[in-house]
Amino acid sequence: MSHITCHMLTTLDGQISGDFITNPRLSYFLAVYNQIHDEAAADAWICGRQTFEQDFTGGRQVDLTPYSNQSVPAGDFIATSTAKEYAIAIDPMGKLGWDAPVIGNPAVPGEGEAIIEVVCDQVAPAYLAFLRDLGISYVFAGKTPDLDLPYLIQRLEDTFQLTDFMLEGGGIVNASFLEAGLIDALSLVTVPMVAADKTAPKLFNNQTPNPSVPKHFQLKKATPLKDSGLWLQYETIY
Repeated sequence: MSHITCHMLTTLDGQISGDFITNPRLSYFLAVYNQIHDEAAADAWICGRQTFEQDFTGGRQVDLTPYSNQSVPAGDFIATSTAKEYAIAIDPMGKLGWDAPVIGNPAVPGEGEAIIEVVCDQVAPAYLAFLRDLGISYVFAGKTPDLDLPYLIQRLEDTFQLTDFMLEGGGIVNASFLEAGLIDALSLVTVPMVAADKTAPKLFNNQTPNPSVPKHFQLKKATPLKDSGLWLQYETIY
């Protein structure tokens, strides 16, 4: 059975991105956040398109012209990979401009995280051809961009034998997994700052018209950090 931990760095007012990230005080907390991620040694970590664009692809646009006339077989595509971990990109319409099949050093076998793109039926066939050309796996998880997340997790478990996941943003993706009842635990590196930015992403940005709130959590452990920070660990109780 799968287990999903939502692991995030957040301010006291629940913001996960914005100008506060560049504050020099953040360097220590970012290091702690990454250390927790590494030590968890999950099978895979999950992020949404905007997070991958911000932190990895830099908003790179894909030129699909060379692939416009290529046909692709129906269904999922499972690429051959020696990577031991996976990076799962929630990218329903196929926008991310990857330049390698792994995050890390593609020249070293077994290193880095193999990318798995999660798309919907409306994705352009040319983008799928682009992924195949790069050697990036993709799985379908819905007819529309409103993905069937329980189906996705079951598919990842059945196809890739992945059961332990770290969910790492952004706020819309976090909220979607929470609403689907898929988050088992929270791991929050809490920075002693208030960003007070009304436009910045929050820990959970629910886009559901009628969300089934509230959600309930039970504190499992609170670990004090240097510089007045906290690492809060919760279990989900629905």
